Amino acid sequence: MLKISASIAGLAILVVIGWELPTYTRFRSHSAESACINNLRQFDGAKLQWAFEHNKTNEAPSWEDIRSYVKLTASGEFPKCPQGGKYTLGRLDERPQCTVMRHNFDFGLVEVTDKSGIPLFEAHVAIRNNQTNVLTMVTATNGEACLLNEPRSWQSVSSLLESAKEIYASKEGYSTSGVALPTSTWPVKLVLERKPEARD
Repeated sequence: MLKISASIAGLAILVVIGWELPTYTRFRSHSAESACINNLRQFDGAKLQWAFEHNKTNEAPSWEDIRSYVKLTASGEFPKCPQGGKYTLGRLDERPQCTVMRHNFDFGLVEVTDKSGIPLFEAHVAIRNNQTNVLTMVTATNGEACLLNEPRSWQSVSSLLESAKEIYASKEGYSTSGVALPTSTWPVKLVLERKPEARD
């Protein structure tokens, strides 16, 4: 009887672990992304502090320039991406970036404008894989489409973005414009040019 109870208890533990494992995996994934984005925020703040104290305008600071403004690890190193991504600081008007695409600021956000910078409403935004659209959306009145607001799980859309080849936008009367994936530059900014009026 005791052996049977122990077996049932063991089975119950395995079932609970089995149920919790997907949640734990998602938590770990989001935890890594949050940690990386927190690193990027720290680098961004360090760049601004360096620029303020040294009267800089739009230069590209080096890692040594911002060292004194960053909370280093116990071994005196810059914090690293938990999933092995590499960081780029960029110029002062650019946000720091990570080579792991989903770790970046504004990941999943697409902005569509015309050549004069006016946001384009109801432009079609699509993720394409080998000439096949795997996800499509339309832009709001501000010209933006957030792919992560699509009614699927965050993880599934993130996986689509990582496996796809291109994000592109189109609108009737305009040319199409696209960006190859993966990209660490978010939001993705797509500019559509109005086609010449057809002549009679």
